Amino acid sequence: MKVGRFEVYLHPIATHFSNALYPVALFFLALHAATGKGVYFEVYRYVLLCATASVPVSYATGIIDWKTKYHGARVRLFRQKLRYGAVVFVLGSAASLWAWGQPAAADAEGIPGVAFYFLNFAVLPPLMYVGHLGGMLVFRGLGCTEDEVRAQAGVSTGEEGAETDSPKHQRATFQRSL
Repeated sequence: MKVGRFEVYLHPIATHFSNALYPVALFFLALHAATGKGVYFEVYRYVLLCATASVPVSYATGIIDWKTKYHGARVRLFRQKLRYGAVVFVLGSAASLWAWGQPAAADAEGIPGVAFYFLNFAVLPPLMYVGHLGGMLVFRGLGCTEDEVRAQAGVSTGEEGAETDSPKHQRATFQRSL
């Protein structure tokens, strides 16, 4: 996204922000479980809330990037990123609601306590997978040719191949060369 004369990469910023906060929140939850100190649980709740609240920003900027940089191509990688991004948001929201609605759940014994911790740590696998998919996109490209992307998006190159000189084409060519 252009801001004045600068290119600002909002999606990577938003994504790394939320992806970093979830493990930090879980670290404080683990400290609370180990020590029983309420201050760690309070920090966990606020960090988890910030992480969950930032996911829609990451999701929205990802959709904008997908539509602008990749012409909204409906390839498998993007479908998976959209699907698992939604899973992260749902799990994070459920964990936040439970932590704020019933703070005693973190200290509960038996099935309720196990379920609380399971829900909280269940956000990590889809979060890591979405990050893995993003890394694949950045470092390996889409896994298909640019012509396939354009065909799926309904974008043509024109008679002279005018798109080949565009910054988008140059960026895609550079990513494929890595």
